Amino acid sequence: MKKLFLLLFIGIVIKQQAQVISNTLNKSVPCCSPPNSTIYRDSVDINGDNINEVKIISKRGLDNIYYTAIGSNNLLLSGCNNIGQPFTSFSSIAAMPSTPIGYTWVGWIPNSGFKYLGFRKLNAPGDTTFGWIKLDFVGNLSGPLDTVKILQYAYNSAPNVHLDAGQLFLNSVTELNLETQILIYPTITKGILNIENKLSQSCNYRINNIIGKLVQSGICERESISNLDISQLPCGLYFTTVNNGSISKTIKIIKD
Repeated sequence: MKKLFLLLFIGIVIKQQAQVISNTLNKSVPCCSPPNSTIYRDSVDINGDNINEVKIISKRGLDNIYYTAIGSNNLLLSGCNNIGQPFTSFSSIAAMPSTPIGYTWVGWIPNSGFKYLGFRKLNAPGDTTFGWIKLDFVGNLSGPLDTVKILQYAYNSAPNVHLDAGQLFLNSVTELNLETQILIYPTITKGILNIENKLSQSCNYRINNIIGKLVQSGICERESISNLDISQLPCGLYFTTVNNGSISKTIKIIKD
């Protein structure tokens, strides 16, 4: 009887240990000012051992601001993903999308939603920790106002088990995957944009133009379809972001 109780106790302890550990941060990595290229560094201590495993660097080039993440102390990084996406390849340097300050830029648009850096940390042979770092990019084309914010990180306490971008619960990947719970359509429209919210809570939406300026915002009620009139907007490319306070989804749309 004692052996059975001990086995049950061990099983309960193991189940309790398998969880997602998260921590909220409030760190900012501002862009550098012209005319010279300047590098700012900010570090992230993943597991509270006073060893910084991640550095975020911003560097101004001729026509872009480049943000790069560097892993150290046996930690490798994956590139930026959207919420719910799996991380695949990992390396010591993750080339984050360049941010726009010129005419030849491509990449991450200011105020267009969160991004997630994946990481894996080798603790010992056969013991690897997987997790993610939540980032936001805010600002505009003026350069010095552009800032990457480090908002949160999380990792799986169970070794060798992957986490998808933004995953906070081990059995709730579908809960975080907004691909099927938030629908934004059509992606090419002359005036009406539909946001279908299948969640049991209301969400905020915002529409930003190609330079990151907010042009429209509002609330999408729970379990409903919002028909947005964007006929007054100039033709061009826009980014529609839906956010429920903890997770977000961004879709490119074209006003025809």
